[in-house]
Amino acid sequence: MKNIHTLLILLLFTQTSVYSQANKEIQFTETYELANVILALTPYGMTDPWEVQQGTPYYQEVMTFFKNMRTHPLIEKVNYSRERWEEYLSFRTDAYAFEVTKQGQIRRAFPFHTQKGQKLFDDHLALIQDFYEKSDFRAFYQQHLPYYEGIADRYKAYFMVDEMRQFLQEEFGKYRDNKRSIVVCSPLVNRMNCHRNINKNTSAEFATLGMSLINPEIPSDKASQASDIHLLFTEMDHGYVNPVSQKYAKRISRDFQTQYWDNQSGYTGINCFNEYMTWAVYDLFAWKYFPEHADQVVRDWHFQNNNRGFVASSLFGKKLRELYQNRQPGQTLKDLYPAVLNWSAAVQQGLRMPVLASDSTVISLKNAAEPITVAFTEPLQKMPVLESGLFKVVNGERELIRTITLEEGKNLFFEGQKLKILIPGGLPTEPGLYGINFNLWGRKHELTSTSGVSVKCPSRFFFRLTTS
Repeated sequence: MKNIHTLLILLLFTQTSVYSQANKEIQFTETYELANVILALTPYGMTDPWEVQQGTPYYQEVMTFFKNMRTHPLIEKVNYSRERWEEYLSFRTDAYAFEVTKQGQIRRAFPFHTQKGQKLFDDHLALIQDFYEKSDFRAFYQQHLPYYEGIADRYKAYFMVDEMRQFLQEEFGKYRDNKRSIVVCSPLVNRMNCHRNINKNTSAEFATLGMSLINPEIPSDKASQASDIHLLFTEMDHGYVNPVSQKYAKRISRDFQTQYWDNQSGYTGINCFNEYMTWAVYDLFAWKYFPEHADQVVRDWHFQNNNRGFVASSLFGKKLRELYQNRQPGQTLKDLYPAVLNWSAAVQQGLRMPVLASDSTVISLKNAAEPITVAFTEPLQKMPVLESGLFKVVNGERELIRTITLEEGKNLFFEGQKLKILIPGGLPTEPGLYGINFNLWGRKHELTSTSGVSVKCPSRFFFRLTTS
């Protein structure tokens, strides 16, 4: 998306199948779509609620066209899981490095591997070829070329690619000299966006699509658009943020120590810092272009980042916005690195994420007028209003009863590490297992420690109602 060049990179883009995309910025290649169809047919792809985009007519067409292929031996071989996400990502994304010849043979076109030490698409190539031929995949792919082209045509406008590029270039400078960036898509991808360097001349965003792009009958709205943009933005801006971070590598290792900022995210050192920074930079873009929706959208994504293990994501984002709003004339985001690192060095030793000290209690309906006490491991920041959710557990599943708004001094009481809550409208009247959730996607308020670190997202406190 940045500095698109017209030179033809024959080594990379020799898809001699029906759909050559040699110089296209938004790409739907035959082998990448083949990999996503195969993964969608696995038991994991069919049952996991987030991995495959299932709620579309296109998904139904895939399930119908390939229904007889669910018992193909390849499906069992690539039936990965959430715990095996690296293998899933490797199989899916490495498929981009393959092509289909005019004779219908799948072969590797260039040396690209998503995960170091893994070559799962290569390993299963014989079975993939067999699946391709027996499923008549090429016919399916040809039939849907106009559909893919339609998505590509709408993509740049919906994801505000030009606006992203301009914003990031103004704040960080050029992406990289002579670096071409492309976006590789499939209507079946529902999570795990990633940014990868294809070679020294080309980088790729393997991206998720917004629902209104996949299904044009669904009208887009600004809030959804702002949220969907996050998926691409926080991959794209690595190409701007990471080089600047590298210039401050020694300071980052001293002033942003992973042990204080991370809770098993899998990122360490400068990579952990870059995750914080790329998500915080998105906040500024959202506030600039979607000011009426930014407060909620930004909060939701910080909840998600907290859930990934970045325990002070919201706090970091708020600080960067504060520094940006108070910057000197002529200063850009890359000029704020010293101030960000000064602040992180000053606060990091006090960063401790509040988690539930106990996640359940038993309450007698005879004592329904007494508040529910919820204890955390850190003192909590007082707030005048807190939105939460009341749910019931039925057959192991949580069913939301209603969203509840708690007001300090009325039905919400802060006592250091404890919250005391009176459920608005009273406790449910039937015995059973219930719960209250905090810091969940869509909530309007964020519960934090006194140091500003968000309560673990999400946090669920259970209480069992009895008649005794």
